[in-house]
Amino acid sequence: MEESKIISLHYCFVMKRELILIRHTKSGWSDFSLPDYERPLKKDRMEDAINMAKELKEITVKPDLIICSPAVRTTETARFFCHQLSYPFKKIVFDKRIYEAGIEDVLQVIRETPAEVKQLLLIGHNPALTYLAALFSGNAIQHLPTTGVAWFEFESDDWEIYTTTPCQLKAFLSPKTI
Repeated sequence: MEESKIISLHYCFVMKRELILIRHTKSGWSDFSLPDYERPLKKDRMEDAINMAKELKEITVKPDLIICSPAVRTTETARFFCHQLSYPFKKIVFDKRIYEAGIEDVLQVIRETPAEVKQLLLIGHNPALTYLAALFSGNAIQHLPTTGVAWFEFESDDWEIYTTTPCQLKAFLSPKTI
């Protein structure tokens, strides 16, 4: 009997982790001499990043950590979010594994996040982010558009998240829906 009480108490104290996936803002293709890694944001779409960052601020997103692909378009996208969310740009963790990543690469980056981080914002690329969003949303999200946001809450004491980790979709936002 006492053992069941201990187990029940454990479940009462399971922590929550929030993962916010953001696909970079639309990039430009005006200079075909640039390698893919160096493509900047499309100038007429920067407003998407500004508006989405403002929306996240309004719904009280306050990341403990931002992890970002070091590609130019993700780095530029991150600047807009850092500005609106009062997150110091110099504290971003840039991880090359997110660029041209598969789903397992991105999951590995997430799983390496320190347990004290409660809200993680990850800025990256498709197709990996759409695959992750589909996986964690039970296929409710079929496509994560540029500057799209998929916000998940996991019941976990750390970032060792898997398909079996209890999870709920808190928000799915796109520039067209805000």
